[in-house]
Amino acid sequence: MNTMTLLWTIWAFLFLSTTALMVYRGLLTRGEEDQIFLDENILGEEKRRQDDIQRRIQYLKPFVAFASGTTIALSAALLGIYVVNAIQVLRG
Repeated sequence: MNTMTLLWTIWAFLFLSTTALMVYRGLLTRGEEDQIFLDENILGEEKRRQDDIQRRIQYLKPFVAFASGTTIALSAALLGIYVVNAIQVLRG
């Protein structure tokens, strides 16, 4: 397999993973409410649900950061490869 094909395949996998994680995080936060629970007895179930959403979001944070960072780094590397190749073609 060609090196560029491999890099593009890895980039596509990382990009799709990042997109899927962000969509999932968006679906989780859609059900999140911005409210203060003053009395735990009255809204115990709602507070538990909101705490569960926050726990899931916190669990996803490092995965989203890693996937985003590696996608950006690989995008910059691919761009750099194409710029270097373009400069070499223009020079000679």
